[in-house]
Amino acid sequence: MSAPAADAVWSRRSDGRHVVVPLLGALLLGCFVALGVHAFLTYWDGVERVIGGLFTGLFLGLLLLFVVVLVRRLIGGGAGLPAVALDASGVWYVRGPQQTLVPWSEIAGVGIGYLHPPTAVAVAGSSLAIRKNFALEVFLRGTRPESLAPWSATEPAPRPDLPTDRVRYVLLASGDRHDLQAAVERHAPTLWLGEYERRWTALHFLNQ
Repeated sequence: MSAPAADAVWSRRSDGRHVVVPLLGALLLGCFVALGVHAFLTYWDGVERVIGGLFTGLFLGLLLLFVVVLVRRLIGGGAGLPAVALDASGVWYVRGPQQTLVPWSEIAGVGIGYLHPPTAVAVAGSSLAIRKNFALEVFLRGTRPESLAPWSATEPAPRPDLPTDRVRYVLLASGDRHDLQAAVERHAPTLWLGEYERRWTALHFLNQ
């Protein structure tokens, strides 16, 4: 098989959420630019106008950057973003035209790691555990394919019988972890590790 199956469970890279961050950023920066232009023309004078103009120009540059990212993601539908897909064959790692399959038989465990230990937050008299930056982590039985080197992270494993090296994909939407867990439990239930705290490890991909 050269591509994920039609019924594969994907990280949600193209259902609209990949444009939320650049859209919100563009709207927020647009407000800052509008306020800066208004103040520049109405209130600021002398040194204030110079300093305010510089900051307004900075916000304008950031706004243009967010607009470019937004347009590219709208046109591309998220196809250029890193993604994972799980099907009966195993776990697929996708970035642009490159698709790498890790078969279930070569996997020692699959889990969801999160950054920062849960923090108790008072909500209506109860506590809510907050976990951030969920990531799908795949622990391999053998040698990692060279094409997956940019996805690799090395740190203590959640279980002593697992290798310290794992292939990590940080989820764009935290809700994806439920669908991915269901896919693992469907195709390879004995490999599911659950959720556990992970460390921050820099990867080559910007969204990691």
